[in-house]
Amino acid sequence: MSIPQSEIPRLSTLYHAKRLIPSSKPPQRRASSTLNTRVGLIRSEITKLSLPNGAIVSAANTALLNGGGVCGAIHNAAGRGLLAECLTLNGCETGDAKITGAYELACRNVIHAVGPVYSKARKTNEHASLLEGCYVAAMRLAVENGLDTIVFPAISTGVFGYPSYEAAEVAICTVRDFLEREEERGGGGLRLVVFCTFESRDEIAYIELLPNYFPPADDKEDTRKSPEQKIPDEIKTGPSSSFACSSSAAAAAALRKDTRRTSPPKYKETPGPRDPNRHPHHHQQQQQQRQQHTTSAQDDQEEDEFVLVNRDLYQH
Repeated sequence: MSIPQSEIPRLSTLYHAKRLIPSSKPPQRRASSTLNTRVGLIRSEITKLSLPNGAIVSAANTALLNGGGVCGAIHNAAGRGLLAECLTLNGCETGDAKITGAYELACRNVIHAVGPVYSKARKTNEHASLLEGCYVAAMRLAVENGLDTIVFPAISTGVFGYPSYEAAEVAICTVRDFLEREEERGGGGLRLVVFCTFESRDEIAYIELLPNYFPPADDKEDTRKSPEQKIPDEIKTGPSSSFACSSSAAAAAALRKDTRRTSPPKYKETPGPRDPNRHPHHHQQQQQQRQQHTTSAQDDQEEDEFVLVNRDLYQH
């Protein structure tokens, strides 16, 4: 069953329903009631969202092929037509995005944003700028194609290994800056930008970080000042009901300490080729060394292996 766009909770509604808690620290940006109605947060399968004049974003690989995680889920839900169009686009650079039709999905377009492989991009300190670039490119494509809504997954936090907390901060800050620039130009672009999480660790990161960049704008949104309020029925029973127990300070603190995403995604991942060095009869010292160190060659091949496997699967 699809989720109508009207049921995607905006930040103003989440503050009102006490699903978002204002930060105890000074916010990084000014409060804006307008922006808080233009940004949404939901935990859901992104393919279930119905967006009449919007796009969902795929966390794509550079070949734009059907892959693992959210990319695979989108390709599978959209049908073969999506892959056929992607094969005509000659791939996409890391930090950039391309747009296609949506085919069997309940939205107008799919925007394919290629985030960085964290271990590889971090060596040259380009991880944050590349991640920011693909968010900006995706939003520009949405505006250029007359779309009023865009929904982002947690780009690069799956098989590409970007830590959830770091990735969420880049995403939130980039969206805030983009929407502010739109306001300065008189608006008329995106009416709604949604962060759609699937994993609990991504959800926790967004719940903690959003109040830093989109603080509550008035007493009705600021739950530290407002009296107890009735939670709207659509928040109690709708897709956002999972927010009720996700803003634990302890969980968020533990998340910040993580340097890499360790829990496996619930989406089915597509494995890369078997490492010939992984043999069950290697002695214990070699196993410990492999656990502690990732070689430079393995880092450089991580994305290429992932793409090659999928090219074999879908071109034959």
